[in-house]
Amino acid sequence: MQHLILILSFFTVLSCSSPTEKNESINQGDTATEKLTKKQTETLERREAGNPVKIDNLAGTKWIRQPYEKFPQCVDTLNFINNSTGYEYRCEFESSNKIEYFYFGDTLEIHEYGHVSEVHGHVSEVHDLGLEVKYRWQYIRANNRLNLSGYGVGSEEPISTTSNDLTYQLLKNE
Repeated sequence: MQHLILILSFFTVLSCSSPTEKNESINQGDTATEKLTKKQTETLERREAGNPVKIDNLAGTKWIRQPYEKFPQCVDTLNFINNSTGYEYRCEFESSNKIEYFYFGDTLEIHEYGHVSEVHGHVSEVHDLGLEVKYRWQYIRANNRLNLSGYGVGSEEPISTTSNDLTYQLLKNE
């Protein structure tokens, strides 16, 4: 009888420790899988971002970005009408602004126009229709993406580099 109790006690202790060890090994496996998945994701993102691409023509293209993950219906748009002008729509402000753009190599510079009252304390160069340059944006084109590389307020402030993650993706190419 004592042997039976001793054997049952041994199996009880053994069975209690096994799931813990199994859970630890499973958790270690999950962590390895998680790291592998993160590494694969980073690799895919680098491939997707790609190397800088020379900009030949943007006329007739439309680019989008979603500034807020929690609001996927909010979509900012860059719409290039011809070889030098277009419109930018910002969903968070529900506003559309005229843009002029220039490109050289893989770099795109956009001049966003608006009214003096919309420029926070900055005096900008006045153009037709009472509009002036509110902001200047620089993007680097990489495959089907435009990645923000710098910006400036008004027409006279130099364009400063930025590490902000602001990327547009190509939606339509006519």
